[in-house]
Amino acid sequence: MEKKLEVGVRIGGGPPPGYLWNVVILKVARKESLKFLDEAQYYYVAEQIKELAREGDPSHSETQSVDDLGEFLELRDKGGPLGRINVRVFFFLDKEKSPGSIVILGAIKKENDGPTPGAVKICMRRRKRLYLSGELGEPQVQGAGVGCEAEEQAMETTEVLQRHGVEEASLIMAVAIVKDRVSRLSEQDREDLYELAKELVLARDKEALEHVFAAMLEILEQAPVGQAAQMVLGEPTERPEKLEKWVGWISAKIKELRTRADMTQEELAKKSGLPQSHISRLENGQHSPSHATVEKLAAALNVPVSELDPTS
Repeated sequence: MEKKLEVGVRIGGGPPPGYLWNVVILKVARKESLKFLDEAQYYYVAEQIKELAREGDPSHSETQSVDDLGEFLELRDKGGPLGRINVRVFFFLDKEKSPGSIVILGAIKKENDGPTPGAVKICMRRRKRLYLSGELGEPQVQGAGVGCEAEEQAMETTEVLQRHGVEEASLIMAVAIVKDRVSRLSEQDREDLYELAKELVLARDKEALEHVFAAMLEILEQAPVGQAAQMVLGEPTERPEKLEKWVGWISAKIKELRTRADMTQEELAKKSGLPQSHISRLENGQHSPSHATVEKLAAALNVPVSELDPTS
């Protein structure tokens, strides 16, 4: 089922004081996130991205867990509607164009809290390069077809087939095609492919291998990354029922614990390090808290995280 929600916003949109950044998302990023997120989970992640767009410096977020990976940033989240899914969303801040934009490069599901695989970093770095160079959606391989060298190999395939059978002939043809494709890649793509080959040697588990192979295929197949999409979201946007129930429960719980602690929203904001306006929106059910926000609130209210988020 096609999801209705897009993570695209424009500066000045949304509830006051409005968004401070545009948000655009590569088509490939949206497509890969929908492979492991259901509608409620996708909506939840979208709300976290929208919250980043309210902050003056999303690279040092007050409400989200954001890590600097060098050439781009990583948003980490888990728990709540995500359940056991450990989500990583990769983005960078495009400050060169006016107005500035948060550009979503991709997303993955992690099985644990460990570091982001090197293959994923290489893949996101390449997508950023394509975005900045204006080459999105355009194949980077020069020429078309399998090339002369591959054609020569194809001519030899009949002889190999007669001597050794289908399997060896298929292998020779596959090697020829891969060799030809690599020769036609841009220099930067060949360098990325070489780095991925080194990551392949270092891969120690199935998850790491899958990321290496996915990144290699994206380069070898020259699959279009897709133009970045930007659109205005109507406010308020109807949440999926599953997420609405969770937000209703946790917003009431935050207010209940704050009242029990005899604290005002301003006092809770100061103690937790969160903006007072953010806490107000949480208690009014206008926003779903990230795991990082839940941890800050739990510490400020002197309760275990599980009391605010039983999924943790």
